[in-house]
Amino acid sequence: MDDKYEKPLSNKKEKDTPTSNFQNYYTFIFIFVIIIEVFLILNSSQKFKQQKELLKSNQNILFTKNNNITQLLQQISKNEQEIKQNENKIKNNKNILQSIEQEKNNLIDKKKILSEKFHESFKEYESMLDIINYEISEKNDTLKELYNNLTDKVLVRNSLEEKLDTLEEKSIIEVPKIRMKSSILDNDDNKILLLTKWLSGIDMGEVKKIKLIYSAEDHDFDSFSFHEICGNEDIRNTLIIIKTEKDDIIGGFTLASWRANSLISYDDKAFVFNLNKEMKIRVSSPSNAIHSRINDGPIFGMYDLIVNLNKLKVQEKMESYGDKDLGIGHDTVNIVNYEVFTIIFNEK
Repeated sequence: MDDKYEKPLSNKKEKDTPTSNFQNYYTFIFIFVIIIEVFLILNSSQKFKQQKELLKSNQNILFTKNNNITQLLQQISKNEQEIKQNENKIKNNKNILQSIEQEKNNLIDKKKILSEKFHESFKEYESMLDIINYEISEKNDTLKELYNNLTDKVLVRNSLEEKLDTLEEKSIIEVPKIRMKSSILDNDDNKILLLTKWLSGIDMGEVKKIKLIYSAEDHDFDSFSFHEICGNEDIRNTLIIIKTEKDDIIGGFTLASWRANSLISYDDKAFVFNLNKEMKIRVSSPSNAIHSRINDGPIFGMYDLIVNLNKLKVQEKMESYGDKDLGIGHDTVNIVNYEVFTIIFNEK
């Protein structure tokens, strides 16, 4: 027990020596330095990590900016191309504008030329108009003179016709009594005698016989039946007697044939009449004496007197028969009946 107790005293004495203290001091300094370095290392590592992250962030920013710059460069390139295209368009538009301006100037020049020509033509027109008006005035005077002469000739002709009718009636001192089978005249001797005088006065000889060949009443006013019966080329010298619902008795006579669709026929002996008014009108245009069409009945003149089925139309002023009025108006009227007769003359 005494030995154990003394050992510690021995150690204590050693510690208390100057060498031992110095070693402890250095050890402490060494440890302190180590701690500081560790702390510095740890601190540096943390800063390095932060700087690394910052660098990485900066790299991302730089990469993004680089991409933006690339896009901007591409856009700039594209804009440059568009600018070039627009410059070309502007050049083309300038050329077009120049062309339009030139065309405009040409049109202005043409307008001036046309305006000058128009004024020249208008002056010529005015001078020609004066000449034409003078010529028209002279021609009007000539036409008036011709019209007056024609009127005088028509009056003379009408007077001659009246005298001729009078002479015809006087020359036929005694007309033989002719019998007519006519439901329209109904044995009216005065009307039959008047017709006989008119027929005998056309210089074809004395009337020998008046024969009924067609009655519209019996054939239901059928135009085809009229042409079938009366349109034979051998049947000529036909007398047409028409009775209207207003009791007018009118008609006509022709030497020509009523052949279907023979159209216009010549006859200088043709005449139309109104028995009630004892009026006979000679043909004035022999080349248009009658008109024959399959769909119509008898037609005198160029539609002066037209029979169509059971209708009759007469022009107020006839063209082929002396520009005269037959005396029943120009309106269409209904027909009670019309009859066709052939006239047989005694040879001269």
